[in-house]
Amino acid sequence: MGERLRKLGIRLAQTRSTALFQLATELPAAVLARTPGIDITVAVKWQRAAAGDWAAYAAEVSRRNAKARLIPMSDPADMLLLMTTHESMPDLAQVTDAHEVTPELRRQLIDCWIAVSNSGGAAGFPFPPVQDNDVAPVTDKLLGRLDPQHSRLVTARLDDVLAGWVVLNRDPYRLIGHWGTVNHLQTHPEYRGRGVGSALMRELRKIARGELGLEQLHLAARGKEGLEDFYRRLGWREVGRWPGALRLAPDDTRDEVLMLLDPL
Repeated sequence: MGERLRKLGIRLAQTRSTALFQLATELPAAVLARTPGIDITVAVKWQRAAAGDWAAYAAEVSRRNAKARLIPMSDPADMLLLMTTHESMPDLAQVTDAHEVTPELRRQLIDCWIAVSNSGGAAGFPFPPVQDNDVAPVTDKLLGRLDPQHSRLVTARLDDVLAGWVVLNRDPYRLIGHWGTVNHLQTHPEYRGRGVGSALMRELRKIARGELGLEQLHLAARGKEGLEDFYRRLGWREVGRWPGALRLAPDDTRDEVLMLLDPL
């Protein structure tokens, strides 16, 4: 593998985390430069995505010394591409009643929500910074609404630590009881880039279809965050927008993006 990287003009540093940061910026460009006939818009999009994924993972390796390995594989142009695999996937669980929520889980949900909001995440608190007294009452209200037929909390754990969570709600009104709403999807900043959000959404979809008998899922996303692409990769499609619905600052007004997953 090292020889093939050298042929691409990349000489890696000795330390693992530094080498990964090199790959984040140098490998996409090196591969694209040697791939004939590639569409430039596709190339730019792929390079940005690849660099972002690698940079996030490299930062995680540096911070947490996570166990992962590199797997070489070739693309159709016989250029070396790389992917990462983690030795563990998120442990997923659901909570259907407030009585199932332990004090420890409540504390972890609040701490996660604070960390996500204060890092700029679009998870329900659009005006950071937020503190415990902002988030705790909203969390308690959310937990108090949990119900097997109408509201489910899905959690993801990595290394026995809460890494993310999401809520699935169904309106009790019979007219619209055949579809559900996804709320507050979030991944703790320390665990981003490890597939937590995707795993939560896939599990939520299975619960919606298999346990609640829902036919559709709806959500609203903040524009200009790149969230539409994330959801599209999971099978969602954009069905409309409320133009200029979200004013985060006098000079920052966003669309609210309406998305649908149908069929389940």
